[in-house]
Amino acid sequence: MKTIGLLALCGLSTANVYASCNIDFEVQGELDSTLQYQLTYYNTLHSRKTMDLNNLTAFTKNNIELPGCPQKHKADLTMTYTKEGTSYIVFESHLFPNQSSIYFSHSNTLAFRSCAGCDLQQYTYVAKEIQQQGMDKELNALVVQQADYLDYLRYADVRAVFGERSKAIVNAAIEAGYITPPNIGAINEKPPHTRDVIKQWLAILAPQKSFKNILGAKTRQQDAFADYEAMTDKISLTNPTFFDQLTNLTKGFKDKTIFTGEVQSLIAPFLSTTDADIKKLVSMINESLSQALSLPEQVNNVVISKGDINNPKPDDSARLMANWFRLLHTIESGTPEQLAMFSAQFRAGVMTDILNRDDSKQKILSAAIKKYSKAIRYSPSKSSDKDVAAYNMLLDEFKGKVEVNGKRLMLKDADSAQQLEWVYENNSWKLDTVLIK
Repeated sequence: MKTIGLLALCGLSTANVYASCNIDFEVQGELDSTLQYQLTYYNTLHSRKTMDLNNLTAFTKNNIELPGCPQKHKADLTMTYTKEGTSYIVFESHLFPNQSSIYFSHSNTLAFRSCAGCDLQQYTYVAKEIQQQGMDKELNALVVQQADYLDYLRYADVRAVFGERSKAIVNAAIEAGYITPPNIGAINEKPPHTRDVIKQWLAILAPQKSFKNILGAKTRQQDAFADYEAMTDKISLTNPTFFDQLTNLTKGFKDKTIFTGEVQSLIAPFLSTTDADIKKLVSMINESLSQALSLPEQVNNVVISKGDINNPKPDDSARLMANWFRLLHTIESGTPEQLAMFSAQFRAGVMTDILNRDDSKQKILSAAIKKYSKAIRYSPSKSSDKDVAAYNMLLDEFKGKVEVNGKRLMLKDADSAQQLEWVYENNSWKLDTVLIK
């Protein structure tokens, strides 16, 4: 029996993968010249082929033709030998698509056991780290002491010795491939409330709704009036239904000119008053009206510059989309800043739909935000950095789905039959169209 040093792990080829292929393999470990080794190739869960490895010598390249080489998913290869009627596992490894050579070693065997979901780059990293930490030598010593140590019935034994250390390496390998999200704010604990999107937008875009909210906030301030009850009594002497009328003005949907005239008519009898509290109320009403009328214009003037969504010619359109949805989850819902992430045409369309009692656009927008909210908020449980993992999941959602056409970006998602379009407006990309194909 001779021992061979562990060298390179995997050789890659850019050649196309065919139904069958020739693979160079090399054993970098201990072999017994008196034993007959077999190679079992698992292309799918229910498809396998076992072949004899004749005249096998360690640290020597061998070539073998494998049936049904992996085209999308990796295949498993297991080296075994049979002694006195019992089969023993010697080495295990994965074969990835577009891979032309493979090496069997104890480091690869541990990577095989611990890195089942890894891609080739991650798998290679894990195997090298296992080797550098000397875990391959530990495994070899255990196999020498107990020939059936790698039998799957004893998998708990392998996990007890190498489990936590291997798991830490695997997690590091996965997270090493993560792209760090831009520092554009912390993800809100609660996602955008898509079911309340109409209510949120009305509070800003409909003057009578925003007026009610703004005035309510002002009158609820502590010490807003010297004597609130006395003020309401004086108002009632002039107009017994003043407050009911004021409330009714904020109901329904009206043109801003009409709404302004109604408010001014209601407060006209009190413009010449000398009572401090009544003058304060009239002032609050005028200030609230002015602020409500200017809110939609504020949305038009808000400039979004975080998360690279202000790049007119994005090099990476998928990342721009990921940044847009990430930003949507960092800005407080129902604010001018969040509404500014949607185009003026989109906002106007929403308001027209509201006037026509058409909620179809809300339902489509809600479905789109809900889908991508899942990606931005959830990540693999094995990740130690949930935020980074979630961001990368969102990137994966958009890869190959985004098209750039001048000042328009199109996200065509065949999975959910959605098409979302962004337009470059006011120095940033804004959601402009949401369609269900």
